[in-house]
Amino acid sequence: MDTKKKILKAAYEEFAANGYSKSSLGAIADVIGITRPALYYHYKSKEDLFLAVYNSIDPLTDVDITKVLRCTDTLSYHRELSNTIYEVIGHFRSDEPRIKFIAHVENAASYLPSIDMAAHEQDNRLRSALEAALSHGVEIGAFSKEFPVDAGVEYLSLAIYGIGEVMLRRNHLDLTKAMPFIMRGVFGS
Repeated sequence: MDTKKKILKAAYEEFAANGYSKSSLGAIADVIGITRPALYYHYKSKEDLFLAVYNSIDPLTDVDITKVLRCTDTLSYHRELSNTIYEVIGHFRSDEPRIKFIAHVENAASYLPSIDMAAHEQDNRLRSALEAALSHGVEIGAFSKEFPVDAGVEYLSLAIYGIGEVMLRRNHLDLTKAMPFIMRGVFGS
């Protein structure tokens, strides 16, 4: 694992345990065996590091929307859209450090404009990806020409973030049971 990844991992654990204001860059540097100046070489400030950790858990990380956009038939489109949504939801883990880190992000967004902006950017990336996927579905006939793409984006955003919230509150959710209903809501059958 390279130094930057080690820093992100240690920072994630430190921020999850102590929050933004009580976390120490010195403690993070100590965990991975580097000096504070070496840490500053990679991240210019505590806020920069917190933002990097937050961006590293973006639900679109490693999700390839182009699989959906390459589909030319309805059957493969249905399958790939469902798989992609399942993948995005899969990034909402409910492990203890993530639950704590997200709570600290929500708090930090109230006084760190960069975190608030990053949250809006993540939401916009998700919505843009969903809009592209649903618009493609209209183009290839998976939906009627009258399909309300904007309403579909809202529906899927609510489903994705709602599931994320349920998982962050430590409630069990069986996605294998929920996904068919979510997709039925999109495809109407």
